[in-house]
Amino acid sequence: MTFITAFKKFRDLQDQIQLSALYSWQVNDIAVVTAINEIGQREKLSSYPNVKLVQGVRTGRDLGFSTGAVVIKDLLLKGLLATETQLVALVKGDVIIPPDFNARVKKIVDMFGYDIFLIGHRRSIQTAYCADSPDTYKRLCGEPHTQEREPNLFLTSRFMMRKLAIQMPEFIFGRFYWDTWIHQWAVQNVHKIMDCTDTLPTYHCVHPMNHIYQAEGAHGTEADSAKYNKGLIDGFSSCLLR
Repeated sequence: MTFITAFKKFRDLQDQIQLSALYSWQVNDIAVVTAINEIGQREKLSSYPNVKLVQGVRTGRDLGFSTGAVVIKDLLLKGLLATETQLVALVKGDVIIPPDFNARVKKIVDMFGYDIFLIGHRRSIQTAYCADSPDTYKRLCGEPHTQEREPNLFLTSRFMMRKLAIQMPEFIFGRFYWDTWIHQWAVQNVHKIMDCTDTLPTYHCVHPMNHIYQAEGAHGTEADSAKYNKGLIDGFSSCLLR
């Protein structure tokens, strides 16, 4: 399968967390497609042969906002052109997967087929180290966790993901509300939709949410980019609630 994703700047704690995610993807032989939307990312990702870079993905700056977060629609449509696998997943750049992730996915696909749409919610863990070896990786996946109802994995066929991307408004990644739209779209358009939180566990290292404030001078949903995403949800409310 292929992960389509975008990263934040590789600095401070976010550097450690995203490198842990990249290590877990590489160990699982996951192909990765990503945009270059921040300074220093190209150099950081150059040592990962499983990562393919795509050009021309618009960011919040192209829409008039003070953020390099990508436009998800562009990321998916351009990312899918660089994808060769039958299964693809839209994931956040800090999602850490367990060592048996591929085997778990295979069991699900063998049972339900490639036309399944999987949605996974994250397990939050507290860490102060990077998973960059078999020992630290195993240790991280065994850390105590709390289960959250925030999705960070959407996995389906290339065909279904392209259909989703074509219909998707121009949401900004990592700025709230876009995941709600995807969930509602899947409910309306997919025959086989499954919550895979327990069968496909994913881990998220808790980190400060100050990156939005640093970029836009406002926190969380008060940022202009988040208000923009909320407006897209409101604008498509009749579709979502149909």
